[in-house]
Amino acid sequence: MANSLEEKFQKIADQIKDLTVDFATLEVTTLTGDVKHIINTGTGQNKKTKFDMKNVISKLNQSGKTKGEIELIAHTHIDFDHDTVNFIKSDLGKQGKQLFDLHQTAVGTAHQARNGFLSFLQDVIV
Repeated sequence: MANSLEEKFQKIADQIKDLTVDFATLEVTTLTGDVKHIINTGTGQNKKTKFDMKNVISKLNQSGKTKGEIELIAHTHIDFDHDTVNFIKSDLGKQGKQLFDLHQTAVGTAHQARNGFLSFLQDVIV
């Protein structure tokens, strides 16, 4: 029985670790472009219209299904251990620079949210 209880606690600890790493990983992508089709992803009683970017990109990849063009302005990925990868489009132009400023603001906001979550976990655990 003790082994079973120990295994359960280990499983919970592993899940908390995985959840923490997932929530602590920061990823911000800024895109621009023209998408001609907004996808309604609501089903059943929950028929809300929402913009699902993964679904839009999938539809764009299916030749002839959706008209649109998306251009990557910037992408930032920061791992739990602070390893960071940044991509910034080379010729931003005036509008691209404005979008990049928005990207930087989103990265800062995501940092604040991540730090808040980690502080919450620290308070709960300690």
